[in-house]
Parts: sequence; C-alpha cells; structure tokens
Amino acid sequence: MRLRRILLQEIIRAIALGNIAFMFLALVREPLGLSARQLMTVLGLIVLGIFFTFTALRLTTGRELMASTKRDWIIVGVVTTFTMVALVGISEMVGRVPRGLGFPWSVVIGVFAIAFYTWLGYRGAVKHR
Repeated sequence: MRLRRILLQEIIRAIALGNIAFMFLALVREPLGLSARQLMTVLGLIVLGIFFTFTALRLTTGRELMASTKRDWIIVGVVTTFTMVALVGISEMVGRVPRGLGFPWSVVIGVFAIAFYTWLGYRGAVKHR
C-alpha cells in the first residue's frame, strides 16, 4: 500500500510541475521553431524525468519532498515569485501577454496571490529546529 501511495503522489507532483513546464514552453515555442508535436514530446520527457527523479529520491531517502517548515514555505514563496516574474517578463518580450492583463498588473496580482498562499502555509507550518 505504501508504494502505491508514493507512486500516486509522485504522479500528481509530476503532472503539476509538468504544467509549469508547459506554460514556459508554450511561451517560447514559436521563437524556437518547435511544432506542437515536438513541444508535447519535450513536455512528456520532462514529466517522465520529474516523476522518475522524485520517485527515486523519495524511495532512497525516505523523505517526502514538500514544504513542512516555516523556512521551507518562505523558500517556496520566493522561488515561485521569481519564476512568475521571469515567465511574465519572457511573455512580455515575446509579445504573448493579453492586453487586458499587461506586465504591471499581472505581476501585482500574482505577487499578492503567492504572498497569500505562502502566508497560509507559513502560518500552518511547524517552526524550523
């Protein structure tokens, strides 16, 4: 039962991280000259790589790779904010941002959303030892 649970959790994690990779690849697909088939092939390889890497790490170390302490939540919030700003900046340079949500507003809304969810996780986390 334990192995089945680990595999299910890692599949969900790989799909979630693959979605982030898809958003980035969708922004740079045309400038790189990738077809939709090439994009999906690269994305499939990324998802499989994430799944096998995280599953192997979890089975060998025995630790669940997730934010559980207050320090972990701060790190997650900072990394997410920098990733979001980078993706919005790249999409602004490529010209793929919808006009209704231009660069300044999308960043402001995103930072507030990330800060809110980081605060919720931080508030519910245990103190770092």
